[in-house]
Amino acid sequence: MTDTTLKTGRADAPAEYQELCQPEPKWGARVEDQYVPTPGHTVTVAVLKEQAKIPPGNVLVRDLDGECDEALKDDQTVDLRQGNVFYVVPECEAPADNASDKKPKLAFFVDDRPEETFRADQTGKTLRDLFSFTLEVKLFRDYDSPRTVRLVWRIAQTSPTDRYFIPGESTHA
Repeated sequence: MTDTTLKTGRADAPAEYQELCQPEPKWGARVEDQYVPTPGHTVTVAVLKEQAKIPPGNVLVRDLDGECDEALKDDQTVDLRQGNVFYVVPECEAPADNASDKKPKLAFFVDDRPEETFRADQTGKTLRDLFSFTLEVKLFRDYDSPRTVRLVWRIAQTSPTDRYFIPGESTHA
């Protein structure tokens, strides 16, 4: 039996991770069918557009179940737990501001490969089914590291005109 290990990021992770002093799961959005890592589950639309390299004059739209998708303003903050699948349209084609009770699309990522669903309450079994994995595949949540390793560089001088960089010891930020 082959044992395969894959990392997952979840669109609807519970808030108790912060309460338990554990690192938060990594977060990401799907914008125009590309994976866009985000700094957390809340992010401004402007940051999402910048990271997805969306040109000016376009509007980011949250993809909902149905015709009433949600056009977002650049200064708006979105919670990716409330839907993390987006597409882009020119400003002149942005959907009207319609209140909708439709469910948002959620993208789950395994090794940066997305699958979309409307169900937020995924289990290991339903994620395996969604990605067509066998029971031998072990799924792990991918967490942000509690420490960021930073390389320290120092300048070494052998003569007044010769300078080169030497990687120093790693330190934890």
